[in-house]
Amino acid sequence: NLTNLIQLDFFMNEIKLIEKDSMPESKINKLEILNLEHNKFEFIKEFHFAGMFRLRELNLSHNQISSIEPN
Repeated sequence: NLTNLIQLDFFMNEIKLIEKDSMPESKINKLEILNLEHNKFEFIKEFHFAGMFRLRELNLSHNQISSIEPN
């Protein structure tokens, strides 16, 4: 059960893409810290962070992000 999850760390996992339904809003709505540092993201879509109303720290450093795209 992830409903009380407040911190999620994906540091150095070679992630390239987050699928739209991979982090359901009902499971991550208490998330405060998300670390996606040192992965392989090339773009970010708005839906990636939908429902993360309490998110106060987001680390996207050391990726290859060239654009932030709408849904």
